[in-house]
Amino acid sequence: GASPSSPPPAPTRMEGLTTAAAPGLPPPKSKAMPRRVPKPSEVFLSSPLEHDSEALKLRPGCLSKAPPNLVSDLERDMGELALASSIGIELDVHDDCLVLRGRSFDRKAAYADLKEVLLFYFPPSEA
Repeated sequence: GASPSSPPPAPTRMEGLTTAAAPGLPPPKSKAMPRRVPKPSEVFLSSPLEHDSEALKLRPGCLSKAPPNLVSDLERDMGELALASSIGIELDVHDDCLVLRGRSFDRKAAYADLKEVLLFYFPPSEA
């Protein structure tokens, strides 16, 4: 007869194993952005000035109509960013722009940080 010690049939479904190409998996998180992140060019408009400097034009009124304490906070943060980026950053409150001084490479490298700071102080209008 049959020997009593034969192993039970192996289960056909493997528990807990998923393959990379499994259908029905949600896409990676990076593709599904909950809200659009503005590009630097949407936060400020760069225009070159004299040698090794440029003006970043901000939204009209965001500096000139800002409360003084916001402007002084922003000046402090821009001072720290300038030190970290090896560039000079001046606020032109009247003209709603920032003046960046330094090598083109260093100024461009600071764009991402500038954008973050500016979006923190001046979130995009939800209109």
